[in-house]
Amino acid sequence: MDPIVFITHSRVRDGQLGALRAFLADGVPGIERDKPRTLAFLPYVDDAGAEVTIVHVFADAPSMAAHFQGLRERMAGAAPHIETIGYEVYGKPDTDVLGMLAWLAKDGVTLRVTPDFATGYLRLGR
Repeated sequence: MDPIVFITHSRVRDGQLGALRAFLADGVPGIERDKPRTLAFLPYVDDAGAEVTIVHVFADAPSMAAHFQGLRERMAGAAPHIETIGYEVYGKPDTDVLGMLAWLAKDGVTLRVTPDFATGYLRLGR
């Protein structure tokens, strides 16, 4: 099975950057503990503090599906701090995950899926 890269793009709600950073700091250890096949969960904030991009890397489609368990609860916790504006998927998630993303990508939220993994590698460790 091929790896999958999933990227979310969100606007930071006015005055919520500090709260968002605290939310992420509180939540990331749980994701790391509870989602062992999520190889990377990497939030990045732009220079203006106006947008956050989260890069996720999964070993394969089942790993991504496992990460999506509990997603609605995590999104509800994040909603006071961010507004999602787009999703990018590189690889082939399972049909349930694609269906959930299609449902989430409504009301102006973009979804881009690039399914064909040509070749490459992911180096783990330093």
